[in-house]
Amino acid sequence: ARAASNPKSVETTSGLLVDTFAHKTPAEYQLLLAFARLLKVDTVVVMDIDKLYSDLQRDLGSQAVKVVKLPKSGGVVSVSQDRQYRKNADKVLVSDYLYGKSRELCPRHVILPFDKVQLYRTALAPLAPRDALPIGQGEMMGSQQAQVKRVEPEESLENKILAVAGREVGDEQGLSSVNVAGFVHVQKVDVAAARVTLLAPNGLPMPTSKFLVGEVDFIE
Repeated sequence: ARAASNPKSVETTSGLLVDTFAHKTPAEYQLLLAFARLLKVDTVVVMDIDKLYSDLQRDLGSQAVKVVKLPKSGGVVSVSQDRQYRKNADKVLVSDYLYGKSRELCPRHVILPFDKVQLYRTALAPLAPRDALPIGQGEMMGSQQAQVKRVEPEESLENKILAVAGREVGDEQGLSSVNVAGFVHVQKVDVAAARVTLLAPNGLPMPTSKFLVGEVDFIE
């Protein structure tokens, strides 16, 4: 937005380099595609992953995006696909977010009744097989839309990280594109008392009662 409002800005003349995350699931791949389209990138560099290179060429090549494959330097060991490494990295990031790198922050416990909490999950809508699509519409394979579904509070949600919707939306499907105000940690789900205990970065009121359930677990 800043670059669009000022054609002579540094961002316009120098460009933008985006560092993305490693991916293992179809949902994470769809996020990579969404980032590329949202930021209107013109070049994607893939490091030593043949399948990812081929998939991106298929899904972005028709949109005037140049996909370049670079070889991995000798002696480099990939750890981003290691499950335990990723879990440890997630834990460090969540801890820094809630407590600060030097434990200088003081998060607050927030207790909410079930009727003040609306929980949702996102999932990719199923697509027809590529060979079932009309000729010329193969690129639709890279355009899956996220579906938002309501979930009920249950004990299995304990230790999950929730994204707090930044504003109210008329249709729950709009949650897939709404800005996130921040993140909270589910400390306890008391089904008998119909309440949930959250750990929030501060004690301020939540901007909405809508939360998106992620796949990250944080166990202190």
